[in-house]
Amino acid sequence: FFLILCGDENGLKLREGTGVHKRILSLESFRKAMAVTYQKEFFASTISPARSGAYGLLGRQDVWDVETGAAYRDTPQAKQVLCDFYGVDVADFGGDLDAASASITGYDPTLAGQLFTQAFSEAKQKFNMKDTDVVEIEYALASSSEFITKTIDYLNSELQKVLAPVGLSGRVRIVESVPYGNTWQEKIRGGESDTVLAGWTGGILNPFNTIQYY
Repeated sequence: FFLILCGDENGLKLREGTGVHKRILSLESFRKAMAVTYQKEFFASTISPARSGAYGLLGRQDVWDVETGAAYRDTPQAKQVLCDFYGVDVADFGGDLDAASASITGYDPTLAGQLFTQAFSEAKQKFNMKDTDVVEIEYALASSSEFITKTIDYLNSELQKVLAPVGLSGRVRIVESVPYGNTWQEKIRGGESDTVLAGWTGGILNPFNTIQYY
């Protein structure tokens, strides 16, 4: 599981309205805040136990050496990248990169609160975001379902736990789109919707196949 977030500043601006701000989604600080807001394995087990959390764009099954079948996530480079992104210092584990990377949960509510605060400050300066504006993140639906409603309720509940302590309660919310049917993927790719829950399928022997969508 991972959340795709729209980063197209121009597309986001077109979909803003009175009291609703979206361009903050393009800021690195906001995107990092979202990345460390959720306990990834707990999220997956709560919403869909058959799935597991994702910590980077390339997944556990992606192979970098087709001759040996070696997985990219097992390489020192991949482990170090995750440690760097999630702020895990390998030195705290006696230089043991394996132990350091294994400790990553992708969840840091304190850091998330700090990053949300930073993002709101940056948005005020860069986009003239108002103190009364609400960040509305549209979840692109193919059709309404109990699963999607449960997912969005969970995402919003955990989000508020991070926002409330830093005085931003209710300032960010995820909302369901109208049902887009088979065009929901085009809505995401075209910057006409904001987020969707995604996962990896196929292409394990060609990780670059995943990267081309970004």
